[in-house]
Amino acid sequence: MNSETLFSLALGLQSPWEVKEVKSVHAESKRKELHLQIGFAVGARFADEAGNFCGVYDTLERTWQQLNFFEHTCYLHCAVPRIKISSGKVINVAVPWARANSRFTLLFEALALAMIEREMPVNRVAELMQVNP
Repeated sequence: MNSETLFSLALGLQSPWEVKEVKSVHAESKRKELHLQIGFAVGARFADEAGNFCGVYDTLERTWQQLNFFEHTCYLHCAVPRIKISSGKVINVAVPWARANSRFTLLFEALALAMIEREMPVNRVAELMQVNP
């Protein structure tokens, strides 16, 4: 099993989504970072709000912070497809790992909220999760 397949399974990605590339980076701050490039299958079609499947119009590069893997700060990168719907409007495809317009994955947000719900100060949660509040 290669690393792309391993991380696709770890993230729970399903067709047409898959990890295309895995990069390990040692940042200047001595933080170890893991960058996962997510892509979709060539020729993939995505459902619009009415359930009609549309081809990819273009893509928009996005990045999200994911929960750490093996003590490496993890970032997901993806050229998110946009589709042109029947009305002619171009819309972003919803990705299964994050909410629209968020910079964090659903798992990352869930852990942060769970800590805050247990009355942990926001600054401490930000420190533990290695983000700026």
